[in-house]
Parts: sequence; C-alpha cells; structure tokens
Amino acid sequence: MELRAIILAAVSRKPTDREDTEFTEGGGATLRVDRWLWCTRLFKSRPLAAEAARAVVDGEVSLIVRASGWPHDDTLDAIRMSTARGGSSLVWLVTLDGAVIGDCGTVGGVDEDGAIEIGYGLAAEHRGRGYGNELVAALSDWMLAQPQVESVVAREVLAVNIASRRALENAGFGLDRDEDGRTWYSLRRR
Repeated sequence: MELRAIILAAVSRKPTDREDTEFTEGGGATLRVDRWLWCTRLFKSRPLAAEAARAVVDGEVSLIVRASGWPHDDTLDAIRMSTARGGSSLVWLVTLDGAVIGDCGTVGGVDEDGAIEIGYGLAAEHRGRGYGNELVAALSDWMLAQPQVESVVAREVLAVNIASRRALENAGFGLDRDEDGRTWYSLRRR
C-alpha cells in the first residue's frame, strides 16, 4: 500500500508546473514550498490543480476516488481558507492506494513568533491504523525543517479526541494547556 499526501496548488495562485512556490506571511516570513514537499516510507506529495480544490468545496467530488466520509466539514473549511484571496493556509490530501482517505495542512501561516498551526483528519474507516501517527510526524518534521518555523502547534484539540492527541504526543508534541474540553499542543525545533 502506498500512502501519500498531495498539496493543493490552489493556495499559491500560481501555475502548477512551477518547481517551487513562496508564501509570504503577514509578519514578513516566507515559506518556500518545493514541488515535492516531504516524503517518508509511506508519504509523497505532488501538486493538484486549483480547479480540483474549488470542485471539492462546491461538492463536486465525483471524479475523486475517496473513502466514505471524506470530505468532512473541517476539510471544506481548510480548503476554503487555502483558496481564499490572500489565504496563507496549506492543504494536503492524504491518499491510500489512489483513494483520498483524509487531509492535513496548516491553519494560516507562520506567525511573528515562528509558530505554525497544523490540522489533520482521516475518514473514520481509516482511523486506528497508524496513519495519523505517520501523518502528524511527517508534516511536523517537514514544517520544522523550514528555517522560519520555530514551532508547530495544534490548538483547541478536543480533549475527548484521544486518537488525535496520541498522534501529537507520539510525534513529540507536549501538552501546553487543557481547559474547557480543549487542549493545546506544541513541538519546538530541537
């Protein structure tokens, strides 16, 4: 089985045949995204056209081979943020054997302290198989390899979402705060 992530090139508003893209944040930091973002034993990345992102948001997913339950509301919110004019979020679709089983990305860009927030989700039928662990570790490792990123954070994770919290902890994230049924995690550059 091959599990890989695909970047939605729509966030760049640039042609998908470019080898790299730069995203400039409000604080002036620039996040450079190469055509092949990060690869692990399970993951690879490649560009997907902006039209595909808009189609998913518009509910037209008939041309996408996907797991039951994908896309979900959080996916749609993430893609809307990434395709919005001036948006700085990045979104990847997670695929297994050619079918989309989930997504991951950033919530906005790098802030003035060098922190970037991540989000992720898998279709229910693909949870509990270790994919979330691999996904969070690969995404956070790639983010921390960027010179302007000092920390990766996950904010307002539901306290009852033990699987998501465990994926963060397995990737080395530390619990920063727990209040009102939500938790905040961070992972700093080593």
